[in-house]
Amino acid sequence: MLLVSVLINAIPLAALCEPTDQAARDRYRIIQRVAQFRKDKRYYEAKEIIKPLIDSSPDDSELLFLRGRLSREIDENTDAMLDLTDSIKLDPHNYPSYAERGLIYCERGDYRRAIKDLDAAIALKPDEPEFYRTKGSFHYDQPEYALALKDYNKALELDPKHCMARLMRGRCYSHLGQSKNALADFDVCVQYEQKTAPPLRARANEYFKQKDYQKAIADLDKVLEMEPEADEFELRAKSYYEIGEYKKSITDFKQLMVLKPGYAAGELDLKRAVESLQKQKARVQQ
Repeated sequence: MLLVSVLINAIPLAALCEPTDQAARDRYRIIQRVAQFRKDKRYYEAKEIIKPLIDSSPDDSELLFLRGRLSREIDENTDAMLDLTDSIKLDPHNYPSYAERGLIYCERGDYRRAIKDLDAAIALKPDEPEFYRTKGSFHYDQPEYALALKDYNKALELDPKHCMARLMRGRCYSHLGQSKNALADFDVCVQYEQKTAPPLRARANEYFKQKDYQKAIADLDKVLEMEPEADEFELRAKSYYEIGEYKKSITDFKQLMVLKPGYAAGELDLKRAVESLQKQKARVQQ
């Protein structure tokens, strides 16, 4: 599953507005500490800090959302689901809770409920591009590429610089056989995110599909400098093989086997590359 782990961080909550009375100011300071702990990935501590607030205000929809989100981030999804569902019952207009609960449904493979929750969030906050991006990823995972494409288009209509939505739209185009559109999206993403691997990785895969092996290798060289992962060594090895550079292909296949020992397909490809190199040498000697 391609997850959808990007949470809706920029959603405004009334709980985070500047307070006017002492009790509200105390509440505000605690919530700010929770936000900082969450930013530092200190999720358990954040939950402990917010617990007394919830104990004193158990009907506070926004506090339940905040704890539910923290629970989801440490995979305590049962607790998260309870808090988020209670949050929605207390305030049916709390759109962040719908979005967050939708992520849990997605992780459980319940795409029908996940999409229903995202639709509810979108109905309440139709100008939030991340909701459409997230819903698109739910469709993508099923896979329903045409439906996902519509959601990514809407996300990009609202935010043309939303790189994740553009990257995923490019992948949809690729699956739908629209290589030109896919490469156009990947090109833009590479421009936006020159120092990150995912756009280059996606473009390299598309170049490989189109048998443009030299361009695939050029992108994979950059990806492997950032993230030396097995899949990229395998794809570059196959690209080298296709253009007859068997020595380089063998080197990459050997590195693949170091990273994935016992990988049967890699062993067969390595053997084939070695045999091809031997035949190439034999032809040269003749």
